[in-house]
Amino acid sequence: MLLFIAIGDAVAAATEFVKANEHPRLIENVLRLDGYYQHPTYLRLKPSMYTDDTQMSIAVAEVLNKHHKYNPFLPCIPDFADAWTRVFHRDPRDGYARGFQAFLESHKTGKAFLRDIRPDSSKNGACMRVVPVGVLSSTDLVLDIAAIQAETTHNTPIGIFSAQAVALMSHFALYRDEPFDRLQDFLEIHLPDSIFLHHMRPHRRWDAPVRSPATNTVHAVFDLLTHYSTLSEVLRGAIQFGGDTDSVAAIALGIASARMPNDLPQVLFDKLENGPYGRDYLKTLGKQLMDAHT
Repeated sequence: MLLFIAIGDAVAAATEFVKANEHPRLIENVLRLDGYYQHPTYLRLKPSMYTDDTQMSIAVAEVLNKHHKYNPFLPCIPDFADAWTRVFHRDPRDGYARGFQAFLESHKTGKAFLRDIRPDSSKNGACMRVVPVGVLSSTDLVLDIAAIQAETTHNTPIGIFSAQAVALMSHFALYRDEPFDRLQDFLEIHLPDSIFLHHMRPHRRWDAPVRSPATNTVHAVFDLLTHYSTLSEVLRGAIQFGGDTDSVAAIALGIASARMPNDLPQVLFDKLENGPYGRDYLKTLGKQLMDAHT
């Protein structure tokens, strides 16, 4: 799961908010899935590097590994705040929203983070990091932990919905035998009072650049999962949407990797960054996560 989150993130990072009419050759190159490419303006983020989507997913996975099925204590808001500051400062990188990156740079502890954060965002930060929560064994746990981590930074109806919806999609992919065309029914069962689900139907295709609010990210991911059948199709589809391509690709590929055929070129695995928290660490952490909760 985590390895595929990082691959989707790193591939699509080259096209994040890139206009196809201004950089058509770049889009063509990235869609070939034959390697990693440089974003035209985010020059400090080098090809093969993942971004905030993966780094914050790593933090969530590390929290979950400390609170596994043999540990009766559920993670709480300070656990997530501690994790997000810890993973950023041990491995500082670009790729975060400018304001949030500056916030992390100036806050080195979870206590300081919680003291100053304004958790009033309706953007997609709460859902782009929540795919690992899907490994939890019950839907009640999935809903609770998805909401807790969302409340830390995105304590809004859209922020909490987006996190719970993505975590449920991840759980569905891991634990349910039904095909993805039954995903809508699953979401409606477990989010029966949500006012945000009515636009998400398999026949209502997402076909626009993905921007705020987070409901757009959820709809785009839902579209990819319910209309494509291989990982390469999902990844190309996320890139072709435009807008926040790396978040959509990271979420969708992380979820789809649980059940869709892996037809991604080997070069994407071989060339993914492999520093202290790169490819090998992602494999190890992902295995620990699955072993702890499944």
